Amino acid sequence: MRRGRPEVAFVCTARASYTRNETLLAALQRNYRTQTVSSDVATYPRRLLSVTPRALLPVIGADVVVAGFLAQPLAPLFYLRPPDRPLVVDTFISLHETLTDDRRAVSRRGPIAAVSKLLDAASLRRAHTVLTDTAANADDLSRRYDIDRDKIVPVYVGANESLFYPRPVHKRDGLFRVFYYATFLPLHGVDVIVRAARELRAERDIQIDIVGDGPERGRVQRLAEELDTPNLAFHDHVPYETLPGYIAQADLCLGGHFNARNAKARRVVPGKVFQFLAMGKPVIAGDCAGTREALRDGEDAAFVRMGDHDALATAILRLKRDVDLRQHIAEGGLQRFRSDFSLEATAERLREVVDNLTEGRRRHAAAA
Repeated sequence: MRRGRPEVAFVCTARASYTRNETLLAALQRNYRTQTVSSDVATYPRRLLSVTPRALLPVIGADVVVAGFLAQPLAPLFYLRPPDRPLVVDTFISLHETLTDDRRAVSRRGPIAAVSKLLDAASLRRAHTVLTDTAANADDLSRRYDIDRDKIVPVYVGANESLFYPRPVHKRDGLFRVFYYATFLPLHGVDVIVRAARELRAERDIQIDIVGDGPERGRVQRLAEELDTPNLAFHDHVPYETLPGYIAQADLCLGGHFNARNAKARRVVPGKVFQFLAMGKPVIAGDCAGTREALRDGEDAAFVRMGDHDALATAILRLKRDVDLRQHIAEGGLQRFRSDFSLEATAERLREVVDNLTEGRRRHAAAA
């Protein structure tokens, strides 16, 4: 093994600019020499075709390979890597769960579901260390795929601090603005927000803005029309770089997830929560195992029962009226982000992972 700082190859089939990849790569670059194998072409199949042949050399040559978000289709490639060379696989999502539950894109009993489950299992078993986002997700992966829990390390999503940071607010309309954005997947539970808006119709100075597009937007928007929610506005998808401007104008942000029936929604902390915290905004989060391990109710965020639109409406109204509580949660969330979810904190967590792997390899080589 080479002396000096280890060289890390970061290989990803999703775009390197995707939030999870962006965070992991920036954190690794703080401590290691890195090379990146990625693609920005438009479609996922073309990115996979572009990345796979170019990943062969670093997979063979680097001291440590970190396979980023959506690494599972690269699982056959992992078996070309010498078994003594450390491999870290980011299982931020289960491919099988995403296709069958989150997106409901394929049947659980169909061939695509079966292949996705095989790729999940192969990548997890080949990895020396598995990254995921919460301890609740780590426990689920260990149980679901019979993987040693000790090799699964939770690393929170964090946020791009060059974009998401406290900004001055210039408001003139006198409205109390509540902000949420999503890609309208079933696990988000956007319909809960719509029903909460219906409960708040009498509060004429509350405006709820929902930004984004996705599979369920049409259904959710029709529900809003049926319930007659004039205090709720839908906005089209906006570029990632412009999101902070929308967040800055909000008095309160909804982090979610709000779908109580989705198993994954109960295990994770949505990435938008970290972005809101980083901007010093008060956040309402779904009360579940994921948020409870990361945040404190009434200190870093306000928790509401998932799937309960009455509870969400009550929380919005309470935080609107209680300025001191709103400010307390905003300040607590910002401090929590800086101490536990910042790029510096993520870099330290990954340094422990990579250094443990490379030191173990050194000891093994010395004993051989």
